[in-house]
Amino acid sequence: MTEALKILLVILMLATISGCDGLFFDETPSTKPLEVYDAFTYELNAKSAFLQYVSVDVDSLFNDHRNQIKQYDNGSQLIRSLKEILNELEDAHTRLIYSMPREQMYIRYDKWKTKYLKNDLSDISHYFESYSVIGGERIEYGKLKNK
Repeated sequence: MTEALKILLVILMLATISGCDGLFFDETPSTKPLEVYDAFTYELNAKSAFLQYVSVDVDSLFNDHRNQIKQYDNGSQLIRSLKEILNELEDAHTRLIYSMPREQMYIRYDKWKTKYLKNDLSDISHYFESYSVIGGERIEYGKLKNK
């Protein structure tokens, strides 16, 4: 194979590869509240190990909030519904991080601290070399001491 043919083949392969990403991936994630909500409930159903054990009718909960989002169709209702769902499920392991114009927040279920006082841990900062505290109340992540 001649050198020119090899170069042409490489150029064609690069053009094909770089032009195909739009065929397989959306350029930008959806910002439509109902599509975001459906993706959230799908992921929660697929990946929550404890969802089958909660004392809540999850399908009814999801459908009620889906109807509210369809009715109002705005980002504020979406955030309100997601927060209500996480509070209703009482799952302290699930956190939702979101970003809206001029606002970046996260939602988590915190009522377990008062509901289950025996589970409230004492100060554990002495186990870490360095760590980050969020909201002044708990260690979010850190580097453990190697002892």
